[in-house]
Amino acid sequence: VEHALRQSANSSVTLPRTDPTPVIVCYIFRGPVVPGKFNVEAAKALGIPPGPLYSRLHSGHDVTLEDGRVIQPHQVVGAPKPPSIFLVIDCPSAKYINSLVTSPQWQGFYSSAARNPDSGYPALIIHLAGEGVLEDPRYIDWMRRFDFSTQHIVCSQDYCGDGNPYQKHAALQANLARLDSSVFVVPQGEPAPKRSIAELATRTGLNIVAAQPLMRYELEPRARLNAQDARQLKSPEQFESEVEEAPALANYLRLVDEYKANDTQTTDGEGPPGLGDAECNFVVSTLGTGSAIPSIMRNVSCNLIYIPENGGCAVLDAGEGSVGQIKRLLGYPE
Repeated sequence: VEHALRQSANSSVTLPRTDPTPVIVCYIFRGPVVPGKFNVEAAKALGIPPGPLYSRLHSGHDVTLEDGRVIQPHQVVGAPKPPSIFLVIDCPSAKYINSLVTSPQWQGFYSSAARNPDSGYPALIIHLAGEGVLEDPRYIDWMRRFDFSTQHIVCSQDYCGDGNPYQKHAALQANLARLDSSVFVVPQGEPAPKRSIAELATRTGLNIVAAQPLMRYELEPRARLNAQDARQLKSPEQFESEVEEAPALANYLRLVDEYKANDTQTTDGEGPPGLGDAECNFVVSTLGTGSAIPSIMRNVSCNLIYIPENGGCAVLDAGEGSVGQIKRLLGYPE
């Protein structure tokens, strides 16, 4: 009884309203300084016997030989390799630009900065840029302050489009949409960018590329952009046209159309209760039946519960990909 009363009291508690924070977070990733290589030939020429003295010199300590000579590390150890550094910059709108570009956190990374050999410079900067940011001269001038060899990767809907990176799943969804488009909604999106990344690179004189699925940037053993696995995304219209042209589906789809035409159970226009049906107690929509990892065929376990009496929904056991499943169920705003 006490447990039931406690549960009843807790169920009526309303959580406080939350507001989005205006704070943005940028990241500086700095690797370790790689010690220089030990020159064995130089050590032998100096008469240093192999053994623990080699290790001590390589770790940065002076050693004294039996004849009294003091050997310093720089005599037998090469120059250290500067750390690998890359930055992730989040600038969702132009109103953040002033505080971003004037931050003292970037002072040591500019090409004009006086830096010691161990400090390094950013090999890569990833820009999570909102609408209009990359057209603002303040932001472009700030990008030019970094080393000319720095690679800039732009993640922006204007320059990257809004395609679906899960291409196999999108193709499967397009096939299923031919069976029932009200249940299996084709994933929306427009992979074609609004602006040209080539024009941006020419206008700024910087080494800029647009982010693509499966694009990689390798920091070691040498910094380089690897786009050999990157791919162009297909639009929903392209997936739908491929379904139309697939001969293996033609006969199956014909049978489905015949079944729908001859289905006498729904001739009165009344189907199963939907999310807007207030006469049912609740509606359970199974959005996934898989386990911890989503796959092409099965999504992570998730259930959407619609309760007309309370006029709201509850999502139970949501996991990766559940938001996409909800969009496919409820459609997209016009």
